[in-house]
Amino acid sequence: MLKKSLPKDLKIDKTKVITYKCPFNGVSQIYDYKKKTTRIIFGPDLVTLLPDEQFTISFLSGKTPKVPGQVRTLSILKGPTFSTDIVIVETADHARL
Repeated sequence: MLKKSLPKDLKIDKTKVITYKCPFNGVSQIYDYKKKTTRIIFGPDLVTLLPDEQFTISFLSGKTPKVPGQVRTLSILKGPTFSTDIVIVETADHARL
């Protein structure tokens, strides 16, 4: 867990519940530090965190060609239309396709 310093005028309300709406066709992962277990949420769903849980942030590759760590997200969208890449193939006669 990354701890950052909070501004002095920010007051944290410990009575509020943290929620996240997992989008349609999305998957989110939540980790429980006390039980040391994870749970997977499939969208569309409203996720409510329990006291000892945190969201798992996913670091995904982005751009074309792929560059690691370009996208940080709480949910990963399923489906073949959400990813692209460029593949360069070199043949035996050194032709690049």
